[in-house]
Amino acid sequence: MEDRYVSRARPTGVYVSYLVALGFSGALIAGVQIDPTAILTLIGPLIGGSAFYTHKRTQEKRESKQ
Repeated sequence: MEDRYVSRARPTGVYVSYLVALGFSGALIAGVQIDPTAILTLIGPLIGGSAFYTHKRTQEKRESKQ
């Protein structure tokens, strides 16, 4: 049985990471001074989560083909 929440929640995390990265990029282009550690603190886990999502989604697709 497919879990609808999980199938939507993981891509939502990826979209949030895109928005945060876009926000930081826009702020840097606008000349806002941002502490580099704040960028790493916020974006680091998002990138890790996106990588984990990609890995798990690929794993699910491989399992469904068997």
